[in-house]
Amino acid sequence: MVYTTEQILDFSSKVSEDYRVNWIVDNLPAATRIVEPATTNAPARIISIYERGFPLGFKGSADIPGTKPGVNYLYNHHRIVFKYHTEPQAFDGARLVGFEVEPFSVKHSYEAPFERAG
Repeated sequence: MVYTTEQILDFSSKVSEDYRVNWIVDNLPAATRIVEPATTNAPARIISIYERGFPLGFKGSADIPGTKPGVNYLYNHHRIVFKYHTEPQAFDGARLVGFEVEPFSVKHSYEAPFERAG
């Protein structure tokens, strides 16, 4: 897909302003799980924090391989984890109780010429 300069600047502005994407599945909002690893001050536990929705993108930095510091990037892939509950004695099937979205980016490269199969 090709974007105009105006569209690129609009996306970049939204990433800078920490826009979040909110998906709904079965009337339940998407959540992003943030795992805060143990540190020297708190070595014994890992805390899972949930945030509503997920970020549209991220700002590149020297700590993120393959990115340029200060440049905004859109996430181009999403891993979706559905949480469900089963209780065979009470009901058939499963009930969706929540879902998590983990956004991430993949840098794709194709060798020319790219041809579709089939």
